[in-house]
Amino acid sequence: MKQDVETLALAAALLPLGRVLSRAGRGSPGKAGLEFLVGFSERSGREEYRRVAPFQLLLDGWEAFADSVSDEETLKLGRAIFEAMELLGECREEDPSTPLVSVFTLVDIGKGSPEMLYYRPVELDLGKEFPTPEREVEVTPAWYSDVVGRISYALSQPGQYPDSSRVMAVLERYLTFVPACTSDPRVSLYDYSRMLSALAVSLYLAGEAEKPFLFVEGDLSGIQRFVFTITSKGALKMLRARSIYLDLLAWDVVLEVLGRLGLPRSCIIYNGGGAFTLILPNTDDTISTLRHVRERLERFLLGEFDGSLYLALDWDEVGREEMRTFRNGSLWRDMKAKVGERKSRRFLDVIGEFVDSDGFHKLEECAVCRKQITPAEAKKFTIRNEEGEELKLCGRCYELWHLGTALPKTGLFVRIGGENLEEYGEDPKSSVLLPFSRIYWFDDVKMLSEWNVPPGSEVLLRNSLDLWKVPGEYRAYPYVVADYARLTLENGRKAVMEFKKLAENSLGAERIAVFKADVDNLGLIFSRGLKDRNPALVASLSRLMDYFFKAYLVSIISGRLEKGALPDDVPRLPTARELGKERHQGLSQTPANVVVVYAGGDDLFIVGAWNEVFNLAFLIRETFSAYTGRNPNVTMSAGIATFAHDFPVSRMAQVAEERLETAKDEGKDRVYIIERTSPRDYGGGIGFPVSYRWDGYRELWRRYAGKFRVTADGLQVWNGERGRWERVPKSQLWKLLELRELYVRNPDGIRWNYLLAYYVSRMELEGVFRDLVSIDLQLLSRGEPQRIYWIDGVLKPLLLAVRG
Repeated sequence: MKQDVETLALAAALLPLGRVLSRAGRGSPGKAGLEFLVGFSERSGREEYRRVAPFQLLLDGWEAFADSVSDEETLKLGRAIFEAMELLGECREEDPSTPLVSVFTLVDIGKGSPEMLYYRPVELDLGKEFPTPEREVEVTPAWYSDVVGRISYALSQPGQYPDSSRVMAVLERYLTFVPACTSDPRVSLYDYSRMLSALAVSLYLAGEAEKPFLFVEGDLSGIQRFVFTITSKGALKMLRARSIYLDLLAWDVVLEVLGRLGLPRSCIIYNGGGAFTLILPNTDDTISTLRHVRERLERFLLGEFDGSLYLALDWDEVGREEMRTFRNGSLWRDMKAKVGERKSRRFLDVIGEFVDSDGFHKLEECAVCRKQITPAEAKKFTIRNEEGEELKLCGRCYELWHLGTALPKTGLFVRIGGENLEEYGEDPKSSVLLPFSRIYWFDDVKMLSEWNVPPGSEVLLRNSLDLWKVPGEYRAYPYVVADYARLTLENGRKAVMEFKKLAENSLGAERIAVFKADVDNLGLIFSRGLKDRNPALVASLSRLMDYFFKAYLVSIISGRLEKGALPDDVPRLPTARELGKERHQGLSQTPANVVVVYAGGDDLFIVGAWNEVFNLAFLIRETFSAYTGRNPNVTMSAGIATFAHDFPVSRMAQVAEERLETAKDEGKDRVYIIERTSPRDYGGGIGFPVSYRWDGYRELWRRYAGKFRVTADGLQVWNGERGRWERVPKSQLWKLLELRELYVRNPDGIRWNYLLAYYVSRMELEGVFRDLVSIDLQLLSRGEPQRIYWIDGVLKPLLLAVRG
């Protein structure tokens, strides 16, 4: 049965090849695919490709396949694939020059009409800029011929074993931006193939069940508390390690479920941002396995983290017609409600087993997470930090400390569990304990043999689709993670630059900034945003959304965007390096003084030198807008906050979260940039917003900050009459902020107005601030603030940049 499932998964994953060959002018999809795989099997010596070749004929219709096959088991596998094809909708080959429609331009939740845009059929490279959709794109038969050659070459690599996971990685690289059907080019060919594989496996194993699918969802809660409730001891190292740990925790659960059931990677519809979605066969074995996994998972989390971290795992039975339409779009919503209900009953099934019989003996405290630990634990898990200070840790923080140290050079993670783990042993300096396994980290693939990693172990290859590099005796998976960090050398080893040095690498004020952002209305987008709830279309939307935050983000931070890709007026301050004032040099491959604490799903959390975080916030928003085709229905909100480097980490996270929520409460598609006052702070009844519309702030920055220049010697303003840059005393801008405050105290008064007119004239700044002086009667009649109200969001960053 296990071999049949793998054959089925491989056959379904490879099915799109016939369509690619047909578009290259090689005949009907089925016959072209059959001939290609038979020939490739002969050339490569891989019999597996010959075994799955007949399934290509399904592309020419059921009769074409059934007439060529006599084996009953092969017919049964073919029926499962063909039924899955029917669930994904009619797919015809028409004009081969038809490009793939951007899934983001299909989203409509009533916020405006999106423009239909298309992708160029480029290769997906996790280390480079992702394509932005365009108005006009044409795909040629020559391109399809070329991509067939590229796929053939990739499948011919020495380590490219013909298992479905490795083949899927090849197809993801080359077919992500190719339409599954030229008659209806809305679904990516790669997402179609992986969804086809998932559905076919469930249909095959569930047999004639009325509801053959289980829609499974796992969702972590307590993430912010887990990641940020730490002391300042090696804070950034621990923040990154704890964030990665949550990723690995989700992977551990997912791989345990798939491993126990013998299911392929295609069953993973989504895994990122502390949540995962699986489509599994609705069988007694599956349900029994899920219950067992959930119970053991809850025991582990309650025992290790005292209930502060929880992963809600639940599932729902889904029929064929329900899967075809994703239950008319309500499947996501129904599962969210079910998982939410389980969160409200967290640990209910296992909590009675946990009675702290040795509580009176827990006399010490972990120096990082403050968890109580026994004297024996404190003695066993003691480390010295970079300052030589001795720290007594709990077992998990001890492991995470070493993980944080190793992360800058880690190339892969290896999951070892069960009997293999008993034989391999446990090393808390090179692995972390998870509910069902230990996950070890290694610099590169060569270390698998050097360290005698047991065959059958699962390998998570970091930020790479080149699974052929992993030896065939291991099960390989791509692990995409936004792992950018400003690196430096400490005692000859790569290390993450800590808060203090990042603050000292800021321009002007030595401050850290925190940037927290997420996508607006995400639940609405998935439940109602797509008129056609085709499962493959939903899978494509979730994957490409996740990849923006996991893969594209690193390219943005690293400065790998093409010139001219973004508007020229994106708000930006110079960096300390550009002005020759950077105090701490890092490694050249990580030029930006920022660290991604976590990013994935639909949100991110970044810390770093305050002015570089400020720049990055607007750069990320602009690239996200371009990435989603500037669709007004797909927007982002954010909160930015600045702190001294030794400010408590948990409080940093809390303030950033509060500012993000304020931006959302004030209308979404907004950013809370800096601490501001409003009339309500002085007892007034007027509730002016304190966040900015992204585009509104960009216009303010262009209009006002664009006439200033931050230099190594201070702030300068452009004098148009004299045709030169002139120094501006900081006191003049502070005076403008005082007058803005006068307006905020009494928006109905006019004293601020005539004082502003006087000072702007006296300071010779009419060329910059002339329009602030007038009272706009239209704004007044609409109950909106005068322009002076918004100026602090521009002036305060400029003043921070020249403080010191």
